[in-house]
Amino acid sequence: MHIAFFEIQDWEKERLSAVFKDHILHFYDRPLQDTDIDEIKGCEIISIFIYSHLTRERIEKLEALRLVTTRSTGFDHIDMEAAKERNLIVCNVPSYG
Repeated sequence: MHIAFFEIQDWEKERLSAVFKDHILHFYDRPLQDTDIDEIKGCEIISIFIYSHLTRERIEKLEALRLVTTRSTGFDHIDMEAAKERNLIVCNVPSYG
């Protein structure tokens, strides 16, 4: 499975690589950008944080996408209506630390 992680810190890469060792991982230390869409088009999962905006336009272009995880409690940076229309599963952190 292809998984893209955005707004990832260096210390997280080693742990995620160990946990998801049988998958193809893409790590970005910055927020999701329009220029990333072609590179992550084959990803079934993306993991984002608060500065990565998952707009309707981005959702529509990510045809393989099945799961979105946000490493935050809020999800106002995700177009939930577009996600629902695509039957995407969207997960968030239920509460702070």
